[in-house]
Amino acid sequence: MRETIGDMDVLAAADDSAPLMAAFVAQYFTGSAAHNVAVRQIAVRNKLKLSEYGLFDVDTGDLIVSRTEEEVYARLGLAWIPPTMREDRGEVEAAAQGVIPRLVRDDDLRGDLHTHTDLTDGVATLEDMVAAAQRRGYAYYAITDHAPNLVMHRMTDEKMLAQRDRVRALDTPLELLHGTELNIAPDGSVDWPADVLA
Repeated sequence: MRETIGDMDVLAAADDSAPLMAAFVAQYFTGSAAHNVAVRQIAVRNKLKLSEYGLFDVDTGDLIVSRTEEEVYARLGLAWIPPTMREDRGEVEAAAQGVIPRLVRDDDLRGDLHTHTDLTDGVATLEDMVAAAQRRGYAYYAITDHAPNLVMHRMTDEKMLAQRDRVRALDTPLELLHGTELNIAPDGSVDWPADVLA
């Protein structure tokens, strides 16, 4: 999940995008150049050639595997490496030993502590946001719309207090928290006065 991407050229259109995206994910390399070099070196040592089209026998040119990444990694003697770990920072060695760490998944998340509703710059209502959090199985959920110093959001004390009352009135098993995204001025002051924050 690096912020910089070295090379990506994709142009595609489809009425149903899921199969198209699945094809891209299954066919092309992901991860850093260093990771791909490290994996290709393993292929070379095994007299194989690895490209975005699959894993090939160097002598005969025969395709060995290409259907899934898991098959390619397995044929190279490696556990499958999640794309976000492909940075050549020890993951290839860990995969060779079968000790790839388990990554955090969506269903591991217990809640969300920073969300905006349509009261400021979100697109969904408070009730819709809380219902979505409940469907995700969250244990806790915080509503943290912008404070008033970002004037384009037109937040006021009255709106914030009315939202707090709406939060209190919701019937949900979630632990609901009501907060704000404060702006800190150069002098250290913040949007809401101390009594509101208290």
